[in-house]
Parts: sequence; C-alpha cells; structure tokens
Amino acid sequence: MPHSCPAPNRDNSLLAAIDLGSNSFHLLVVRAGSDGWEPVQRSKQMVQLARDQEGNGHLTAAAVERASQCLSQFRELLDHHQVYRCHAVGTEALRQCRLRQEFLPRWEHLLGTAIEIISPAREAQLTFTGLSGDPLLRTHSGYFATIDIGGASTEICSGRAFALQQWKSLPLGCLVIGQQFFQPGGRLSAERFGAAREYCQRRLAGQLESYHQPALSLCLGAAGTMRVIAELLGNSGYDAITANALSQLITECCRDGELPAALGEHLRWDVIPAGIALLHALLTQLPGAELRLSDRGIKEGILHNLTGQTLPSSPDINNTNIL
Repeated sequence: MPHSCPAPNRDNSLLAAIDLGSNSFHLLVVRAGSDGWEPVQRSKQMVQLARDQEGNGHLTAAAVERASQCLSQFRELLDHHQVYRCHAVGTEALRQCRLRQEFLPRWEHLLGTAIEIISPAREAQLTFTGLSGDPLLRTHSGYFATIDIGGASTEICSGRAFALQQWKSLPLGCLVIGQQFFQPGGRLSAERFGAAREYCQRRLAGQLESYHQPALSLCLGAAGTMRVIAELLGNSGYDAITANALSQLITECCRDGELPAALGEHLRWDVIPAGIALLHALLTQLPGAELRLSDRGIKEGILHNLTGQTLPSSPDINNTNIL
C-alpha cells in the first residue's frame, strides 16, 4: 500500500511514483488536479541492481550501495517538492533476492516510505495501465500490445486501452543477457549477437503464439533501453524499430565492432547490444506489429491507480538523469 511521506506541511496535491527496476531507478512527481495530473519532476539513475546478481538472487554490496545513494537523493527531491503521498515498487531483481530484509528496512528509512515488491502479474498490469494513457492511443481503439524490456525481465501484454487481456513476464532482461553474452572489453561480433539472439529465441519459443490473434496493428514500447535503440537506428538512417532495421543495425555493429554512437560513461556497453538482440527476437515473434515508443510505463500506471486519472499531456518538466 502507498504511504504518505512523513514530514509536515506537505502539499496534498503532490504525488510520487517510484520504480526500483533491475537496471534503473525512476522517480516521477506529479501535481494532481480535477483535470488529471501534470508532471513536476522526473529523476532516473542507472543503479543496475541486477548487475552481478548471484544465483540465489543476492545483490552485490556495490549494487546495494548504489541503490542507497539513489534513494537518499530521491528523498531529497520528495522533501524539496513537499510530496504528500508516494508509492514505491520493486521488480524482478528484488523479487529474486532472498536476503532483501538485510537492506530493505534501511532503504525504506532512507526513502521515507514503504517499498512494495510486486508480483510479475502486478508489474505487467501496472505497465499496461501506464502505457494505455499514451496519446498514441487516442486514434487507436483496437487491440494492441506493449513491450517493456527491463534489466532482469521483460513484460509483454496485450488488450485494449486500460483492459489488459493477456500478459507474459519472462526472465529475459538486457542487463542479465548483456553480462552473459557481451563481456567487457570485447568487440561486438556476429558470434556474440548470434548466441544472444539464439538464447532469446529459445526462451521465447511458444510464448507469444496467442498474441497473433486478433492480429496486432500496434505495439507500444516503454522507453528506456528501446529509446536508446531508437536513437541508434535514427543515427543509422532508419525511421522505425522493425526486425529488418535491427538486423541491419546488428550488421553495422558487427562490421565496426562497436555501437554506431558513443553512449557516454553510463555502463551501457553490454546492456544496449543485449537489448538489440532481445528486441530483435521479440519482433520476429510478433509479425505485423508496428513498434512505436512511448514515454510512459509503470510509474504512470502507479499514479493512475492512485488517482483514477491519466497524464493529459507531456509538457517540459524538471528532469534529473544521473547515469
């Protein structure tokens, strides 16, 4: 259950959603009103909680410390904006961690609110709800699918706006796949991409057959890894994310031995190639669907559940990206 942030003089129109993902942590602060809610602050940090996560789900001390520092900074933002109510959720990396009680109370103390570890079904539902409010659907009344690639899992849903019909949460994430197939210091190659795609295709075999009926006319992708992939495709002259475009991008990466653009010092040397391989495998399993990117996701789903409202537009707001 969401908790009020325990400090005086809070503005009861200000709400926050926090997503503790396996790759990134996200904060969204909004102001709720009679006409819906508008964003006030977004913050994202590349915590990479699942990096080097052990077989028993145990998190590394470095990952726990990165998370602690991030949550302390989120708390500063919550206090700065005098947020009245916030809801924080944890996903796959925290679901898999059997020893989370060793650090979760500390995190909740740093953040000033409880952290709910949600089930795969709940994660899928919240993500689908968040994407259902995208303006792209204003002229689309039919059946559509959503894809959300995370660090340790991927959620694929389908239905009509705010009416989830089917979902899958698969243990396929760009951070985990990256560590397995795209080790640091090595050049990108056909062998690496081929092994990663084959692994993804094996794990996807038979998983998405029911998504072919009724025929998909639209597929929405949650921003994040797919946003970076879209930027790489744009830099290479492609207008849309399709299986064919990804095949050409992979060919370019293998020819050059690296990604076609510098991504900066934010630990994406293995994550993005893994995301490309995973998304290519997904799109070959969802033929005919046009993949379009959304800037919404689980955070907007949390806020919709809190208020029963959706974001009416996407104005410029205060963004904090710490990569």
